[in-house]
Amino acid sequence: MAEPKTVEEVKEKIKLNICFDDLVNANPSSKAMLDVIVSVMEDALNSTKDFKINGSLCKNVEIRDMYLSIRKNHIEYILDYLSENKAKITNLRAYLIPLIYNAPLNVLGTSNINKANHNVNDYYKNDKDVWREFLNGS
Repeated sequence: MAEPKTVEEVKEKIKLNICFDDLVNANPSSKAMLDVIVSVMEDALNSTKDFKINGSLCKNVEIRDMYLSIRKNHIEYILDYLSENKAKITNLRAYLIPLIYNAPLNVLGTSNINKANHNVNDYYKNDKDVWREFLNGS
């Protein structure tokens, strides 16, 4: 699909990028939140204004590029994050704009941490046996 131009094209592009139907089928109870996320993304992509993200004014074109790069795994991260967040969110739209924007970087960071933890666990998995042999004089 070419660069979306109309409001409906933007909405369809977002839903296609994030595999909306797959997300809803996998977790029907998340449909309302998915609709909100798509709506926030749609509003941001159709806007010409800049947004404040991470304490800095972010150009609309940067937000557009980032939002069009959002995929299913990023939305899964956002849904997980929202379900684990116990803080009271008073302005969901304002909360979601930077959360969506930062999702690709956060997913990347999370996956790198999980890989590092997995490698550390593999590295030390035989330590107990080695110490047992050493202490028992075997």
